[in-house]
Amino acid sequence: DGLEIDPCLPETTKRYTVRRVIRDAVFNITVNNPDGRQHGVKAITGDGQCISGNIVKATPGEHNVVVEM
Repeated sequence: DGLEIDPCLPETTKRYTVRRVIRDAVFNITVNNPDGRQHGVKAITGDGQCISGNIVKATPGEHNVVVEM
Protein backbone atom coordinates (compact mmCIF):
# COMPACT_ATOMS: atom_id res chain seq x y z
CA ASP A 1 0.00 0.00 0.00
CA GLY A 2 2.98 2.31 0.19
CA LEU A 3 6.70 2.93 0.30
CA GLU A 4 8.63 2.14 3.49
CA ILE A 5 11.30 4.75 4.21
CA ASP A 6 14.18 3.39 6.31
CA PRO A 7 17.54 4.67 5.05
CA CYS A 8 20.85 3.20 6.16
CA LEU A 9 23.73 5.49 5.20
CA PRO A 10 27.45 5.98 5.66
CA GLU A 11 28.06 8.77 8.17
CA THR A 12 29.65 10.92 5.44
CA THR A 13 26.38 11.16 3.47
CA LYS A 14 24.72 14.41 4.54
CA ARG A 15 22.04 14.64 1.85
CA TYR A 16 20.78 12.77 -1.17
CA THR A 17 17.79 12.59 -3.47
CA VAL A 18 16.15 9.65 -5.18
CA ARG A 19 13.14 9.17 -7.45
CA ARG A 20 11.06 5.99 -6.95
CA VAL A 21 8.11 4.83 -9.02
CA ILE A 22 5.54 2.45 -7.54
CA ARG A 23 2.53 1.65 -9.73
CA ASP A 24 0.93 5.04 -10.51
CA ALA A 25 2.83 6.92 -7.78
CA VAL A 26 6.10 8.80 -8.26
CA PHE A 27 8.10 9.74 -5.17
CA ASN A 28 10.76 12.47 -5.25
CA ILE A 29 12.58 11.78 -1.98
CA THR A 30 15.14 14.04 -0.30
CA VAL A 31 16.99 12.64 2.71
CA ASN A 32 18.66 15.20 4.99
CA ASN A 33 21.29 13.83 7.37
CA PRO A 34 23.09 16.84 8.90
CA ASP A 35 24.37 14.92 11.95
CA GLY A 36 25.82 12.01 9.95
CA ARG A 37 23.49 9.38 11.42
CA GLN A 38 23.72 5.95 9.86
CA HIS A 39 20.10 4.96 10.52
CA GLY A 40 16.98 6.19 12.27
CA VAL A 41 14.39 8.59 10.93
CA LYS A 42 13.39 11.65 12.98
CA ALA A 43 10.61 12.91 10.73
CA ILE A 44 9.03 12.42 7.32
CA THR A 45 6.86 14.88 5.42
CA GLY A 46 4.93 14.02 2.30
CA ASP A 47 3.70 16.88 0.14
CA GLY A 48 4.23 19.21 3.11
CA GLN A 49 2.24 17.09 5.59
CA CYS A 50 3.79 15.23 8.55
CA ILE A 51 3.61 11.47 8.19
CA SER A 52 3.18 9.22 11.19
CA GLY A 53 5.49 6.21 10.99
CA ASN A 54 7.74 5.51 8.03
CA ILE A 55 5.34 4.34 5.30
CA VAL A 56 4.26 6.81 2.63
CA LYS A 57 1.00 5.83 0.92
CA ALA A 58 1.30 5.13 -2.80
CA THR A 59 -1.54 7.24 -4.15
CA PRO A 60 -1.52 8.07 -7.87
CA GLY A 61 0.47 11.13 -8.88
CA GLU A 62 3.79 12.74 -8.09
CA HIS A 63 4.78 13.29 -4.45
CA ASN A 64 7.59 15.17 -2.73
CA VAL A 65 8.89 13.46 0.38
CA VAL A 66 11.45 14.92 2.81
CA VAL A 67 13.16 12.67 5.36
CA GLU A 68 15.05 14.06 8.35
CA MET A 69 17.54 11.75 10.03
